Amino acid sequence: MIAMALSLVALDKALIVARYGGEEFALLLPGLDIEHAVALAEEARRSIEELLMTHADSPCGIVTISIGVESRVPEPGQSAACLVEAADRALYDAKRRGRNMVITHSSLLLSAAS
Repeated sequence: MIAMALSLVALDKALIVARYGGEEFALLLPGLDIEHAVALAEEARRSIEELLMTHADSPCGIVTISIGVESRVPEPGQSAACLVEAADRALYDAKRRGRNMVITHSSLLLSAAS
């Protein structure tokens, strides 16, 4: 159900929607700027929450998701792992802040630069 909901949200924007581990999924959104990627992630977060799937171990009693969003233009010699690591740091930041949220460090950097 989670994969289907994520696929529907990212229908024409994602190159890949894939399970990336036990409870982790990855979406590759080439050409989407960070603001649009964050908006899509928030739509995905809400769509999972609206499924109202029971989860006994969840503080709110339903399945929710935390999302880390990052955007990178690779530098010469930089691997895709750098992007995955940045998104993973944002994901774990969302979990530390209370879960069921979308976090990106890229937008914080963009806001600070403005």
